[in-house]
Amino acid sequence: KAVRTPARAEQARDARGKDAAYLQQYLQEAQWLISALASRQDTLMKVVQAVAVKQQRFLDQGPLAMQAMTLREVADSIGMHESTVSRACAGKYLANPHGLFELGRLFHSGVSDDSGQVQAASAIQARIAAFIKAESPQKPLSDARLESLLAAQGLPVARRTSAKYREALHIPPSPERGRPA
Repeated sequence: KAVRTPARAEQARDARGKDAAYLQQYLQEAQWLISALASRQDTLMKVVQAVAVKQQRFLDQGPLAMQAMTLREVADSIGMHESTVSRACAGKYLANPHGLFELGRLFHSGVSDDSGQVQAASAIQARIAAFIKAESPQKPLSDARLESLLAAQGLPVARRTSAKYREALHIPPSPERGRPA
């Protein structure tokens, strides 16, 4: 005569098998998440290292030394797609002695200077801000004058471009900056 196991014992054994499969599924998902986070961290590290190499002068000297840099340049240098670089930079910040900068804001197109080197738009904006900070309150600098000051430094930008950069800095036009003596 065969020994019968009680029904409850059999149910318990089945439940343990189901629990093991259930736990195995969550273990695999947890391992996938850990792998995805490690991959994300690796991508971000590659992007930041490439940015640091390209923007070394900016990191050493500040905003006036910002270099023109595109997502494509960084993507090509690390062997990834531009969209991957863009997503890696989204919502990330870089702290350095010159302040806290959103990583994505370090990517700028630029303007070719007289020597043929491309100067980042943010570096030109920093120059405009410095000019305006040093201007005479009785005689604020017009956008045309900003254009000529930049040209004297080897940065040929149009008056409209200097106005656009000034506006991007939230600096009002010269008539609104003028103060009585």
